[in-house]
Amino acid sequence: MCPFLPNSSPYSATPKYIVRSTDEERSQLQEVIKKLKDSSQKVRRAQILLKADIEGANWMDAQIAEAFDCRTKTVENICQRLVERGLEETLNGVGRSTPPTEKLLNGEQEAHIVALRLAYIGTFQSTATHGRKGQEIALW
Repeated sequence: MCPFLPNSSPYSATPKYIVRSTDEERSQLQEVIKKLKDSSQKVRRAQILLKADIEGANWMDAQIAEAFDCRTKTVENICQRLVERGLEETLNGVGRSTPPTEKLLNGEQEAHIVALRLAYIGTFQSTATHGRKGQEIALW
């Protein structure tokens, strides 16, 4: 409650993005929550979207943030992503198009290094034997 505004409530703000899910989308979200087999992030997003649905629970962003122990900006971002990009991308996120760091070696170079390493270990182990009954010394 804001001390400067009479009769104000933290739950009275109008959400920027209105979530309107179809019955099929709602059942898909409920299935994600029910199974709990996906990532916790995906389950949490599904829970937030169900609470934000105008034809469902219709909670305000502040109520959702308080219930799921997150920030209202998180709730706004999830609702915005649903409105702009759709349910699949909202739940699963966007995969990276490129890795965070480029590969230093290609497949052929990597195979060559592995072959060299194995050849080196093999020749070293065959020459390094202990004096008793031809037992090899464990080096690695």
